[in-house]
Amino acid sequence: MGLSIQTPLGRQQVAALVGLVALAGTVTVGFAAARPARRQASPTFISTRCDRVTIYSGTEGLASWRYGKVVEDLINGAGPTSQRAVRFDRTVQVEMYEDTDGSIDNINKLAEAQPNPDCRVAFAQMNVAADAVEEFDVFKGQPVPDLRAVGPLALDILHVMVRGDSSLRDAANLCGLTVSTYPGSGAAQMLRLLEKNSGNPNGCDIREKYGDEGLDVLDHPWDPADPESVAAVVWASSGVPNKTLAAKAKDVDIRLLPVDDFKRLFQKNFDEVYGALPERGQKYYPGKVFEDVVIEDGYYQGVPRMPAFGVPSGLVVRAAADSGMVRFLTQALSADRRAFQQALFGEDTAVWNEQSFPGREIVSQNPLFCYVQPHAASEEFYRKEAAEGGYTFQGQCGA
Repeated sequence: MGLSIQTPLGRQQVAALVGLVALAGTVTVGFAAARPARRQASPTFISTRCDRVTIYSGTEGLASWRYGKVVEDLINGAGPTSQRAVRFDRTVQVEMYEDTDGSIDNINKLAEAQPNPDCRVAFAQMNVAADAVEEFDVFKGQPVPDLRAVGPLALDILHVMVRGDSSLRDAANLCGLTVSTYPGSGAAQMLRLLEKNSGNPNGCDIREKYGDEGLDVLDHPWDPADPESVAAVVWASSGVPNKTLAAKAKDVDIRLLPVDDFKRLFQKNFDEVYGALPERGQKYYPGKVFEDVVIEDGYYQGVPRMPAFGVPSGLVVRAAADSGMVRFLTQALSADRRAFQQALFGEDTAVWNEQSFPGREIVSQNPLFCYVQPHAASEEFYRKEAAEGGYTFQGQCGA
């Protein structure tokens, strides 16, 4: 049963009640006034000598091009008056250099003499970058010993594609056939490794055909009687699923040839080639170079689940590159990881996966980063990350 007051309050009671209300209001206001205002964290300003940053990415539409657009947006949005937590101390312009064929071409362009300050950065596969440092493969006679890593971005995953009506079932059967790829790309290097490790006792000669058709060559059936007819396409796709390939698989019946067996042969080839470095008075860093990947059922229409492998790719610079630029990019590769993932996978988060984007720990796990050492500004970042993560920074490098 509730309690109610039936009699009116007297003057003294009313005065007392008003006083309490006033006192309560005073106390409330006092507490509010005493509560400290939330302070906004001060931005971090990075000093740079760069008025303009040049990015060597890749042909429009390719993953490296999309990643380049992310870097362009990040730099454009990091002026001194921007709202980013990490900003440059000056306005920096961006020049996207899209007329490249891929990793090899990007590194060659990066190696060309340029005036200081060095404000150029390139996307590249780290195995290609290691070849440039150690003067292997296409870099024989024209090494780039001062190439440095900014950091890892994604895995470039080997795809060997044929039409669904092709009689080819094994990548080892490409010997003597014509295969399409990009001439200055990491895929071209992987194609040479396929050729070298085909297992064919009579040797293997794969004819490489270069052009601008890309995956459109799969629109035409392979004619085994025509030596110029393209039998397969070799790509080093950044991550899986690749949006361009997924779109093509909806228009044309395609198959991926199994390549998992080549991982062991590729690793064996790497160990033999780089294992001979001590004969040149240089150090050999053993370890797993090629990373395991799974192409899941449904990634590409009509393509079943299959194991695959890839190699780390990322950003590289010269040793003399502007430290402020490198520091900003190193931080961005980590802090803005989702922006790069979205650039690769698009809005369909159902296909987003972490296997395509190795963590920064790979710098301390994959021996490629022993040959392409992190830039001094990047090393500072990764050493701190390793200390906080409880692992040894580049322990496999003997550091």
